[in-house]
Amino acid sequence: MTAVIQETRKYEAEGLIIRYLEHSFVSIIKNIEGHCKGCIVINNRTE
Repeated sequence: MTAVIQETRKYEAEGLIIRYLEHSFVSIIKNIEGHCKGCIVINNRTE
């Protein structure tokens, strides 16, 4: 898990991704060939 976090921070610093700290990953969305096309997340932020 540490390696995943480090890679995420690296991509964030390079401007390749945007992290949403108040969101939690739920599921991956794949096409028929099995390639990732997106993901489903939950917004955990309370107001």
